[in-house]
Amino acid sequence: TCWLGAIDRKAIKSVLKAPDALDITYLLGIGYGDQAGDTFDLTDSVKYEFDCDGNVHVPKRKMEDILV
Repeated sequence: TCWLGAIDRKAIKSVLKAPDALDITYLLGIGYGDQAGDTFDLTDSVKYEFDCDGNVHVPKRKMEDILV
């Protein structure tokens, strides 16, 4: 799965014919990845990085930073 937040909410709502009372907040993509990747602790940027082989390296927030 892949949690998506940088999406065109208005277009998705239109395609899904979602009622006005509902808001599209996030999208969850489900499938098989076509690239390898790893994660590392978030420091000062949420930007993904790609290595020379096209593998993605994704910064992640620590659990203690997101639990309320």
